[in-house]
Amino acid sequence: MNPFRCGLVLFLAGLAWMAAWTVWGGTTTPWLAMGVLGLAGLLLVLGIVQRRTKTRVILGGLMAAVSALTWVAIVGLMAFPAYEGLAVGAPVPAFAAATATGLTVDAATLQGEATLVVFYRGRW
Repeated sequence: MNPFRCGLVLFLAGLAWMAAWTVWGGTTTPWLAMGVLGLAGLLLVLGIVQRRTKTRVILGGLMAAVSALTWVAIVGLMAFPAYEGLAVGAPVPAFAAATATGLTVDAATLQGEATLVVFYRGRW
């Protein structure tokens, strides 16, 4: 099959996948959909190289640019900010948190003990 046509089909499938992920409130990064868009971009460029026409250059170039911008948006713009938390040895700030078993732990219960506090920045 023609790489340009395969790229068109994959581009539309990847774009529909990303749209569905956005509408239904995806909570994880859609790596597979981005992979489909990336492969679509490569196939579109390959199709342009094999047979260069004005329509292919314009249409394929725009679609390949959208595929690349998807990667830039997800990987570059949605990155976590730099960590600016506590330094090693700094006093523990006042806090209260529930454990997995339902007990409440606060800063006062940890006074005088060597304690490792881990702040999970991901999603559950």
